[in-house]
Amino acid sequence: MKRIFILFDSRLAGLRKIAGLWSFKVKERRSKEWIPFIFFLAFSASSSPRSSFTVKNGFNLSTLMKNGTGVQAGVTFGIGQEWRIYQNTSLVLELFFSTRGGLLKNKSVQSSGMYGSEYVHYYDIRCRFGSIDFPMLLRHKVRLAGSVVASILIGPCFSLGVSDKSRLTLLKSESLWDPEKQEYRDYDYDYTTCWDCFSWFEGSGFTVMSGLELVWGCFSIECRIPLQPYPVKMIRDVYVYEKIPVVHFLFGFHF
Repeated sequence: MKRIFILFDSRLAGLRKIAGLWSFKVKERRSKEWIPFIFFLAFSASSSPRSSFTVKNGFNLSTLMKNGTGVQAGVTFGIGQEWRIYQNTSLVLELFFSTRGGLLKNKSVQSSGMYGSEYVHYYDIRCRFGSIDFPMLLRHKVRLAGSVVASILIGPCFSLGVSDKSRLTLLKSESLWDPEKQEYRDYDYDYTTCWDCFSWFEGSGFTVMSGLELVWGCFSIECRIPLQPYPVKMIRDVYVYEKIPVVHFLFGFHF
C-alpha cells in the first residue's frame, strides 16, 4: 500500500511539473504575441500628431469694393483645433462666426410703380451679413526668440450665410422721365422683387484664407485676410453685384 502511495505521489508530481511547464510555455508564447502589439502602441503614441485647442475672438473691417463708402466694423470669434503633422507644420480646423458688410451711399435704383409709372429711388444701402466660417488651414511655425513664435497660415475657407441685417434707407424718389432734359434719368442699380427669406444666403461664399500670427506663450495676435473678396449679388431688393474684402484681427488663447 505504501508503494502505491509513493508511486501515485511521484506521478502526481510529474503531472504538476508538466502542467507547470505547459503553463509557462503558454504564458511565454502569449507574452511574445503581445510584444509586437506593445511596440505598435508605443510607436503610434510617439508618432501621433500632438493637438492643441484654441479660442479666438476679435474684430474685422470690411467694405463694398466697387462703389462702397467708408469701412464697416464687424465681429469675429470662434474655436479651433490644431494637429502637428510634420515638425513645424500643422493642420488647423476652425469654426468661426463673423459679420461683414458695407455701405452704398445715395445710390439711385430704378423700379416700376404700381400703375405702370416708373420712378428712380435714392437709397442709402447698408449691407450686413453674418456667416459661419469653416477654415481648414496649414500652419508653418518659425521660432523667433524664446517662447515667441511666428506662424504663416493658408488654406480654403467655406462660409455659410446665417443672417442678413441689411437695410435700405429711402432718401427721395423722382420720376424716371426727366421733363427738363426730355430723357430718362440715369440710375445705378436695378430693383427686383426676387428677394425673399433666403436673403441670408448672400453671406455664403468660398475663398482662400491667409494669415500671419504671432504667438507668445499661450497668447496670440493674428491678422487674417481672404485672398478673394466675398461676392454679393443682391442686397435686399437691389441688384448690386459687389464684392466684400475683409481684414480680420484676432486675439487667441491656446490650451
